Amino acid sequence: CITQIPQQNIPFINKGNDFSVREIVFAIVELEKSGIYDKETTQRWRDAMALIVPEKCYSVIAPTPPTAVNNWGAFNAVSEQARKWASIADTTPYIENQIESQLLSFDEAGMYRDPNEPMVYDLVTRNLMAAMLYLGYEGRWKQRLESILESVADKEFLMQSVNGELPYGGRSNSFIHNEAHMAICFEYIASARKKRGDTVGASKAKAAANLALENIKLWLRQNPDHHIKNYYPIESKIGCEKYAYYDKYMVTVASFLYLAYLFCDDSIEPSNCPASDTSAYSWTTTGHFHKLFLKADSYFVEMDWNADPHYDASGIGRIQRRDAPSAICLSLPVSKKPSYSTGKENPTGLSICAGIKIDGKWAFALDKDAIYSIPTHHAASDNAHAKWECSIAQEHTIRQQCRVSSNGISISACSNAETAIMIPVFQFDGANRTKTSHSEKEISVVYRGWICRYTTNGKFEDIGQTCVNRNGEYQVFHAANDKSVEVKVTIDRLE
Repeated sequence: CITQIPQQNIPFINKGNDFSVREIVFAIVELEKSGIYDKETTQRWRDAMALIVPEKCYSVIAPTPPTAVNNWGAFNAVSEQARKWASIADTTPYIENQIESQLLSFDEAGMYRDPNEPMVYDLVTRNLMAAMLYLGYEGRWKQRLESILESVADKEFLMQSVNGELPYGGRSNSFIHNEAHMAICFEYIASARKKRGDTVGASKAKAAANLALENIKLWLRQNPDHHIKNYYPIESKIGCEKYAYYDKYMVTVASFLYLAYLFCDDSIEPSNCPASDTSAYSWTTTGHFHKLFLKADSYFVEMDWNADPHYDASGIGRIQRRDAPSAICLSLPVSKKPSYSTGKENPTGLSICAGIKIDGKWAFALDKDAIYSIPTHHAASDNAHAKWECSIAQEHTIRQQCRVSSNGISISACSNAETAIMIPVFQFDGANRTKTSHSEKEISVVYRGWICRYTTNGKFEDIGQTCVNRNGEYQVFHAANDKSVEVKVTIDRLE
């Protein structure tokens, strides 16, 4: 790699250098620390890496003056800052231009807008900016980067699920490298807050980092281990985009855990964080990311009011209870035509959303044809609540509410016609089948020592369809009633 990367016009060599140079620099530095190789060898590597010309080496290069380019521009900016940090080369003007191009894509809350706003790449790019600071960046954008990272820090706590997971939404989601990104974020926050004397904030961030790491370890302990959160055979690639194969994304886990390790300060003692305590809160992102988060005690809800149909569906896409298997209710929605492999065609999208019967047929608020209002929300000491409206077919309005407490979750919908709530019933994780039962008033799902129960004031109906998302297979039910329907969800450990 060291010999080939600086060379030009070699087919396929330049593709991916944006990522690789940073890794190689870190490897050289670590090998120098270890003393495994003699100084002559490591200096030869350094001399080869010094031959890199950024404009010829990388794939995504911002013009001058800069315009917004995608997150690969942030990756290669870090690669160049790593060369500078390791005293290999100094390309400061290039670094400054690349960073300025990235600053054009942060929204007013400090979240990074990669195309279609995938949740993974918001966090990835912010973490790369944190890496710039760790690697000694002192350029003209330093204060702006510090301001962005601090402005979004407390919001990051509210997006982490009670099982330590990164929010669903968009590409590269539901892989175990997602939580490596969360670990980086919280280790950075912990160290930054400790440095300015905020020991309470540092301890809270350390707890959040540990929670993310526990989620990763859960999957690495499996035999065989998995890079995506299901139990299908690795070679099936169920849940994976074409680029998201096992070898690549396990390297990604290691790569980003190494970055978390660089930020880590083990002298910080963890306390509790919002995802691990009994607090209640509610929060929405900006409209660019269109996400609502509700949490009370051990229950957590994530809702998307304008989902990317290539990956998700609008409505409530995540209900989790702390320590329960994330997929037992729903951990991410189902796209009807997902941009990842499912092994079969999905007959419909699927989320916990409302629908209305029009001319004898159900229409659900799943996709771009459904126009959601921005949810209003509030939290008290022991519960969180939100409500919103949705227009279907431009003339039918459904009013919806969701309430989260220590007793579970209540979801209701009403309109001027027959109304229903779509319900996912977990069937299969790729290796294990759940035990399910249902009646007109109750559905139960038993899985890995836990039971998820749905109850309704309407009537549950199995509509005879199954769908697959990244986590597994779900059976589609409707809870229907005349004009108004409510569904309650509880998740409990089996006695």
